Amino acid sequence: MTTGSPDTAATIARLLGGEAREAHPSAREPWEIMTRTDGLRAVVENASGSDLMFRLAVDCTAGVFHYSSGPWLLSEIMGRTVDLLAGQGRPCLCDLLIRAVDFTTKTGTTVRYLLPSLVLIEHWDGGTQPE
Repeated sequence: MTTGSPDTAATIARLLGGEAREAHPSAREPWEIMTRTDGLRAVVENASGSDLMFRLAVDCTAGVFHYSSGPWLLSEIMGRTVDLLAGQGRPCLCDLLIRAVDFTTKTGTTVRYLLPSLVLIEHWDGGTQPE
């Protein structure tokens, strides 16, 4: 997870467990949060193309975050859940999970991808803390 704010990075590291560090000083979002967690509960506000906008369910006031799936469309890697979210028209409480997927290429090189998945739990009513 990355952010442009050192204060936000420290808050996220405290909430998720981990370390905030300035990893890329010249980048738009130079602060990086390194955590061992493989998932988080999120209030998803928008999912389109390769970008997922969300707030942390544990503290919705911590700001809006983006998950970018890089060159892949979210609907291709997260399946029907992204389509369901798009049809809701309002924020939803979800579990955002990341799992490592390893495979061996034809040349024998092992490659690891971090594959996201999204589990839709319920609609979110707009309060600061989901139930």
